[in-house]
Order: sequence, then C-alpha cells, then structure tokens
Amino acid sequence: MPQLNPNPWLWTALISWSILLMMLTKLTSYKLTNKVNINFEDLTTTLLTPWTWPW
Repeated sequence: MPQLNPNPWLWTALISWSILLMMLTKLTSYKLTNKVNINFEDLTTTLLTPWTWPW
C-alpha cells in the first residue's frame, strides 16, 4: 500500500506557491486591463491592502 501523503511540507509549499501564482496572475491581469503601464506605487498599495483586491 503506497503512502498517500509522502511529504506534508511539499504539499504545503505547492499549495502556497499555486495560491501566490493565482493571486499574481489575477492582479496583473486586472491591472493590465485597467491600464497598460503598471506603476509600482499603486501595485504596492494594492498588495498592502488585501480588502481592495478585485476578487
């Protein structure tokens, strides 16, 4: 019988990376649809305030 969960740290890392990737793609796509040039000040303020995230 093979073990179903060989390494829980691997799974937590994979899940966290996938969530981070999803958030980054959603954020960049949202920003790119609004305006083409992304200014970093607005990006940092958006990242620092999670309640203003578009999803």
